[in-house]
Amino acid sequence: MNDRVLYLFLTIAGIFISYLVIKPIITLLVSTNSFHLLSYITSGLLVLFIFLIAILVNETLVTKANHLFKFILQSLAIFGVILCIVNLSRYIRDKLKT
Repeated sequence: MNDRVLYLFLTIAGIFISYLVIKPIITLLVSTNSFHLLSYITSGLLVLFIFLIAILVNETLVTKANHLFKFILQSLAIFGVILCIVNLSRYIRDKLKT
C-alpha cells in the first residue's frame, strides 16, 4: 500500500470519527438554541481554514506560521470568553426580570 493512500484512508477515518463525536454535541446545541455558540465555532473554523490556505498559497508565511497560529487561537479564545460573558449577563438579566 502506498503511503499516500494510507494517509488518505487515515484522514477519511479521522473525519468520520470526528463527525460521529461532534454530531450529538451539535444536536444538543441546536435543541438548546445556542446559535451564538454555533456561529462562534463555525467562524473560528473558517478563520483557521483561511489561515491554512494562506500558508499554502504564500510561502513567506510558512516561517511565521507558528506565531500567527498562536495569535489566531488566542484571539478566538478571547472572543469566545467575551461572547460567553455577554450571553451569561443577558441570561442573568432575563432571569432577574421574570
